[in-house]
Amino acid sequence: MKTRFIVLGLVLQISAFGQKSEFFKDIDFDSSFCIIGIGQSLDKNADTLLRFNFVIDNPEDMQRLKREWVFKSPVRNITIETVSFDIFIVKDKRKFNKGGIIYPRQGIIKSGDNWYRFDEVYLNSSITDEK
Repeated sequence: MKTRFIVLGLVLQISAFGQKSEFFKDIDFDSSFCIIGIGQSLDKNADTLLRFNFVIDNPEDMQRLKREWVFKSPVRNITIETVSFDIFIVKDKRKFNKGGIIYPRQGIIKSGDNWYRFDEVYLNSSITDEK
């Protein structure tokens, strides 16, 4: 009986780490939406991440982000930083939901109720690409 619980525990842990998170899951982007990214800091002397600030209002670009921002590497035991980057989803000029928060120094993003590995390259390539 004890062995069954150990095996069950291991299987549940493996399945939890194997889950993926789609950042913009269940959102059907159209022209009424926009995605806003804003850096912030609680420390006046800290980096406010202005170089990453963005507004995306093109439905095709939002759909591309939806396809690309799928995270598969959960992170445990995070430390909250003073420098963060917020992602907001806006519909009809009203906040639809707070998409998530990114801690670039740690390379993590909150998606749903979990934290995942996040490479700053996502911000540099997905958002700043000129078409």
